[in-house]
Amino acid sequence: MSKKSRGDKGEQKVIALLEKEKDYFRLINNLTLEGNNGMTHQIDHIFINRHGVFILESKSLYGEIHGDAHDTIWYKIIKGKKINIHNPLLQNNSHVRIVRKILGPNVEIISGVIFTLDNAPYFPDENVINISDLSLFVNEYPNQRNLTNDEIDSIYKCLLYKESDASMESHLANIEKIKQERNDRHDDIRYAIENRKCPKCGGAIIETTNNHFSCRKCDFKFHL
Repeated sequence: MSKKSRGDKGEQKVIALLEKEKDYFRLINNLTLEGNNGMTHQIDHIFINRHGVFILESKSLYGEIHGDAHDTIWYKIIKGKKINIHNPLLQNNSHVRIVRKILGPNVEIISGVIFTLDNAPYFPDENVINISDLSLFVNEYPNQRNLTNDEIDSIYKCLLYKESDASMESHLANIEKIKQERNDRHDDIRYAIENRKCPKCGGAIIETTNNHFSCRKCDFKFHL
């Protein structure tokens, strides 16, 4: 099965589970919103219920997943091979920011990354979950303020109204641009580490902990 087919199948599993919820809700799948500088963001799932607005990113990744909530790069281990992956929490945070800009500060917005193969890495952070915990996640989220049905409908209509009319072709082009920028930054950091020079000011760097570095001159901190 291709990576895209596996991802599509995972998204359908998430949709099927969310559509079974009994309390009043609204669900939007694959919503494209336009952010700064014309960049587009496609959000896998937006689930709105009494607890707030859940921005959900589904991931169908094989292997044993490792990473820290704040690391740019995570990795998965398949048959003993270590493969780098981008931190999906950071990706979803960008989706949260654009939705918060649309809805304002008074609406509870909750980020969730769902591992559809039930192999989520363990974090104290409750926003990384297995698909088997999805119903519990959206039903038991601790929020003192309950949205009414009318408020749920209003948020739903507002987000649909803001949907970008950007073509899929331009959205895919934006994705490739972001990937290239990430690769360029990663290459810059690797070059800096190999030459022991700060990528920001060129000063000498020291390794503070495993794969985490700090500049002696400007105190810029970064990691591989």
